[in-house]
Amino acid sequence: MEMVKRSKAVVPLLLLGLGIGLGWIFEGVTHRTAVGQEDGEGAGSDHLMPDTPAAHAPDWERAYPQYQAVGEELKPFPELEGCEPPPQDLYRYGGRGRKTFVSVADVEDFDTFYRRCRDMKSQVMAERREYMELRYDLSGEARTDVTMTRGKPIPVGPVTRLPEGVESWEELGELSPAEIRERDVFPEGFRPLSHPLHTIGHQLFSQVWTRVHPEHQRFDVDFDIPDPYLPEFPPPLFLTTRPDLGDVSQGREITQANFRELFEGIFDPEQLEGLRLLGTKFPTARCNHPKGDRTPTEVGGGLQHPPAAPKGAAWRVLGPRVPDPRWADWLDLPVAA
Repeated sequence: MEMVKRSKAVVPLLLLGLGIGLGWIFEGVTHRTAVGQEDGEGAGSDHLMPDTPAAHAPDWERAYPQYQAVGEELKPFPELEGCEPPPQDLYRYGGRGRKTFVSVADVEDFDTFYRRCRDMKSQVMAERREYMELRYDLSGEARTDVTMTRGKPIPVGPVTRLPEGVESWEELGELSPAEIRERDVFPEGFRPLSHPLHTIGHQLFSQVWTRVHPEHQRFDVDFDIPDPYLPEFPPPLFLTTRPDLGDVSQGREITQANFRELFEGIFDPEQLEGLRLLGTKFPTARCNHPKGDRTPTEVGGGLQHPPAAPKGAAWRVLGPRVPDPRWADWLDLPVAA
């Protein structure tokens, strides 16, 4: 009788063990099938599927009509140092730079670089204004009967100047493409417009922006298009599929701090996440920020507040009860014995 009771108790344990073993086997097989793994030596289940090779057109090298050879159609770009103004008609030049990060890597002493760029700013902007006057009529003349959304007048055009030797746009319109090319009378204002200081580059902010955000005022170069020719700021925003909402920006500059408040219930989760990324300030958005920032405030640097351990009732971290000793020097935390 005792043996029968023991055998009845063992059977469920055996069945349980068999079930667990079959479950492991079944899980391994289905997982390998799902990730496309082949059975064999070294086959694992903890890595991603490989990407397929990138496409390539082997006959890519040919006589493209867009190609312009340096030394023939294009002039070789001159060797310039940072802060030196380049040729304004930069579209007439070609050739690769010495290296990608030349405007940053060549900065050995930032104080010297800062003073040189600051002192040359007036010359840089004077040359730019002269070139912009050659291309455009930026008198600021505007119409008051036609305005932008919030009432800013629309500038009168065309602002692009006619080339020398051409009396009217009608006369230019009667010329064939071959005649325009032969006489070199394609209007300068329709040609590519370079950065005002191409030897350094990086983003420029208009005066209407820097009045609100003075921390973005650069010391080496200014924005080169006058305010009458710029849109309203903050710009209104309308959704073509939701005309019932009107200006969804509500007259506010959209930032990482307010985008959820403005677009909750309007965007779906994916759209809202995309907007969050657009409003997020990433290090790459500041260009080459170790040396490449161009605002006087950032020359000195420094932290607004010294690092300290969080405190108060508004925060709570779920984690180890004992603080990580690697943070002790930074947060002034006691190290557990």
